[in-house]
Amino acid sequence: VFSRESGAADDGVDRLLGMDIVRLVLERATTAKEALEVAAGLMETHGQGGNCEDGGRWSYENGFLFADPKEAFVLETSGVHWWASERIGPGKRR
Repeated sequence: VFSRESGAADDGVDRLLGMDIVRLVLERATTAKEALEVAAGLMETHGQGGNCEDGGRWSYENGFLFADPKEAFVLETSGVHWWASERIGPGKRR
């Protein structure tokens, strides 16, 4: 399930890349709210990680937009397990 890439920013623990989170959300969710719940659960359970530059010390942080015909959610991630979300209702913009 994990696509961990080792590097200086990686402590060797298997964590999910943003691409893994997207893939798993697409497999498991049918609404925007479910997508948010799946992604947040994955962040809390497994964390995100991976080196975002070859040989560098930067690690991935991600932003996601999950939308369906009724609502949308913005999910911003930071660090291994931190995340924040905001609901965007119909006719609203951010």
